[in-house]
Amino acid sequence: MNKSLTIKRLVLFLFVSFTLVWGMMMIYFVNGGEYGTPAMDFILACSMLCPTIAVLFTRWITKEGILLVGKNSLQLGIELKKKKWVWYLFALVLPILYWDLGQLFFFLFFPETFDPSGFDQLGISRKALILLPFAGIVSGSVFSIGALGEEIGWRTYLYPKLEELFGTKTAVLVGGIIWGIWHVPAIAKGHGFGTGYWGEPWTGVFVFTVSCIAEGAFLYLVTKKTNSVWPAAFLHAINNAGGRAFGLCLNTDALTGIWAESTVQMLISEVPKLIMAVIATVMCNCSEPSNFSRNMR
Repeated sequence: MNKSLTIKRLVLFLFVSFTLVWGMMMIYFVNGGEYGTPAMDFILACSMLCPTIAVLFTRWITKEGILLVGKNSLQLGIELKKKKWVWYLFALVLPILYWDLGQLFFFLFFPETFDPSGFDQLGISRKALILLPFAGIVSGSVFSIGALGEEIGWRTYLYPKLEELFGTKTAVLVGGIIWGIWHVPAIAKGHGFGTGYWGEPWTGVFVFTVSCIAEGAFLYLVTKKTNSVWPAAFLHAINNAGGRAFGLCLNTDALTGIWAESTVQMLISEVPKLIMAVIATVMCNCSEPSNFSRNMR
């Protein structure tokens, strides 16, 4: 393996990824753009495609080649044999599981925030709420193209290269930190936590990055287990789509002081997810190197 060349490719990939996204957002915000507008939604959607653009550009400039399937590829193939279908199913249900477990964990410490009347705001029978997670799975899977744009960049290029250079655990940690920092301009304008919270925006950046490290472990695990980017794209999209029933029962008006901070609430809710992420990282470490990594040996 030519480590020097791998590092150069990583630097170029990250430079392009960050320049495209941070550049778009800074131009938008400098010109008076606000978060939560249709224009911002469009920029966020475009941003999710930028890691793939960075991969294609880096592979072209450095003459690495662009393959759709197989070793050192974009890993766009789908194979369900040898029980790989289990990991696709895992990717579909895991986001719903860790978000609802996180919300239940929060209620365990703050039972006064549990308010089932939030269900009634949907205007449907409470018995039908069992369908809500499935709605999140379906909508996330259907609209996974944006998540695919990110996953081709992060999980089929960034993480395998970091793994080859530094090992699996460091790849998950450093890759998650990079992924979190990539979101900084959006977080600074309200993404994830709103505005007005203590330590804004840096506490938001910290908590969001912790979440990225954890989620990145799941995303890389399903990518390695299937040699395909699609399970990660589904997992990522479903994570973003919602469908978390217990979140409708949260009444944050019952909290005061530091506990009313959106960053603190999310950090507490992340505890089950973080525990699961440690297990996923160990499983990643025990798995065979990715197609990309094997090709570099």
